[in-house]
Amino acid sequence: MEATTDGLGKYEFPEPAPGAYAVTVEAQGFARGTATVVVRSGEVTRSDFQLALPGMAEHVEVTAASRYDRSLEGLPLSATVIPRDEILASAGRSIEERLRGVASVQLPFDNSDVAFPLNPSIAMRGIGVGDTATRSLVLLDGLPLNGAFFGNVFWNRAPDETVERVEVVRGASSSLFGSFAMGGVVNLVSHVDDRRQFVADARYGENARFEGSAQYADVAKGGDVSFVLNGNYYRTDGFYRVPEEERTPVDERLGGSLGNLQGRVNVKFSEKARGFLRAGYNDQHREGGYPLQQTDIQVPDVAGGLDVQLGAGLLGLRAFYAHEDFRIDNVRVVDDETTFVSNRHHTRSNDAGLSAQWSRGFAGRLAHVTAGTDLRLIDGSNDQDVFNTPEELAATVLGEGKQSSLGVFGEVSLRPTSRFEVLASLRYDHFRDSDGRIVTDAVPVDYPERTFDVASPRVALRYELAQALALRGAYYEGFRAPTLAERYRSFESPTFRGLSNPGLSEERLRGGDVGVDLHFGRFEGQVNGFHNQLRDFVGSAEAESPDDKFTVMNSNVAKIRSRGVEVIANLKLTDALRLTANYTFTDAEVVEGELLGNKVEGAPRNMAALAVSYLPPSGLSVNVRGRFVGESFQDITNEAFMDSHFIVDAFASYRARKNVEILLVAENLFDEKYIADGFGQSLGAPRQVSGGIRVRF
Repeated sequence: MEATTDGLGKYEFPEPAPGAYAVTVEAQGFARGTATVVVRSGEVTRSDFQLALPGMAEHVEVTAASRYDRSLEGLPLSATVIPRDEILASAGRSIEERLRGVASVQLPFDNSDVAFPLNPSIAMRGIGVGDTATRSLVLLDGLPLNGAFFGNVFWNRAPDETVERVEVVRGASSSLFGSFAMGGVVNLVSHVDDRRQFVADARYGENARFEGSAQYADVAKGGDVSFVLNGNYYRTDGFYRVPEEERTPVDERLGGSLGNLQGRVNVKFSEKARGFLRAGYNDQHREGGYPLQQTDIQVPDVAGGLDVQLGAGLLGLRAFYAHEDFRIDNVRVVDDETTFVSNRHHTRSNDAGLSAQWSRGFAGRLAHVTAGTDLRLIDGSNDQDVFNTPEELAATVLGEGKQSSLGVFGEVSLRPTSRFEVLASLRYDHFRDSDGRIVTDAVPVDYPERTFDVASPRVALRYELAQALALRGAYYEGFRAPTLAERYRSFESPTFRGLSNPGLSEERLRGGDVGVDLHFGRFEGQVNGFHNQLRDFVGSAEAESPDDKFTVMNSNVAKIRSRGVEVIANLKLTDALRLTANYTFTDAEVVEGELLGNKVEGAPRNMAALAVSYLPPSGLSVNVRGRFVGESFQDITNEAFMDSHFIVDAFASYRARKNVEILLVAENLFDEKYIADGFGQSLGAPRQVSGGIRVRF
């Protein structure tokens, strides 16, 4: 049974049968309260609750681990949750920057404000984020945020104000989510306001950097309907990628603008049925650091879901659609004063999906069962015009194809004893690539349909030795299907050619981890060891060419191994003062193939982060984070080197009045200089300080 309190906090259950009941009370921003209530025949029974502020892990929920809400405490997998107050009180403009402080998460050294927007976006535990592929899945409310054609992620599609929490689950999760989840899963959970509210903020700073957002939320029909509308905009003149002493007249600042508009409606149809509908529009313009080099992107999307209580089980239905439109002009630098457009791309794709899932909890040794299915349909094309000189159209190339995937999954949670959990899941996927063709100068080449089937298991165990100490272990398998870009999108300039490969095989991973969970009062920690092997790694390999252009082709180039250790610590000194720290050691290298001994792209050997946050309900709030990232390579051939660096970011806000906050943000506070683009040997973002205001009514 379930009941909702009225405006005075009163609740009631009409005519429950006599007996003992466990009553649990939940309210946003407070720890869950539970009490046993005895109901006697002919009597009115009353039970009052006084909820406390939450501890570090008290009733922190995580959905990405099992595709249903369950407590982070006691989870038999390695996971991290970033709560809403830390999201809103952190430096950086997007969720991507929050993830840079999470153990084992690997991101491009450039942030998404300035990076070439098609670059791979995220990986975990050393399995590769560089010049080839995204190898971790990003979800928004359980629906994929990874793009259909390239697999990249536009983080500003989930603005900070709209996010309740960020969930990070390390280790392969293909047993529940299929492709892309080979490295792990990041799930962004939407924040749902339960009252009328208006929030707006604006910041301005160095490099003519402006960012602003506005959000309006309201409720209707006694709280049965709620909606939120959010708009945000970012603009900057950017910064130079080369040191001043090496700068030439042809060098320009990296600049651009990013805008996003989205709305969401939540409806409670009855006590047993709830639904939502979400729609958004993303618009981006990037200036690439040279005259004429630019990118324009538009992504409209829509998603919806329905949850229905069926007896003791819950049925969830989801659907989504997104269209991506990219226009990209890449340039060749002729001399210190001249560039011309060397290749022009127009890429379009459609991405649609459906899913159905049923789950139910039990009171015995069989604790929970989940089962479901996912269907995803993708089609896309890329038109390229190649120019060897400003006046010479040297070639036109069209690449296009379709992908479809159908997955069926199930998971059971078994509890032989109250201290021991076995979490086992299995997924079967059928992938099909069809209608693939590449047309070069009006000469078409059609490619045969390719299919593959894969089963992805995962078994995780957790045994609680004592209230403060638990042991974990997991074995998992995962996979990643090559994207349409890897199969059908080629790239060519006057001196270089990058070829797609319709014959690519899927990447497959086997691995596991062991870990220890610690919980002493206000301290929580994890120590994890992991070991992964990935075969048929997709990278760039040199290929034969009919002319003098240096040519590479996407290929299954290697088998790689990644192994390492994660140490994670969280200390809540007071309700407002928190310390978090982590260190990740990763040994990731090629173990088979011509590149034997090379380091895996985008996998630093050492990473560490330390954050101190003081977040009281009023007055001055401060959040300072330092993060170290060791040297690495941007490519698996180990030719594009990137520096180690230590970055300090700081955020401060002061509540000047009840509804007004003054904001001050400093990114790269000490102006660390480092190579962030290994191919161009160009610099990362310098110090950027901005200030502004946030109002909330």
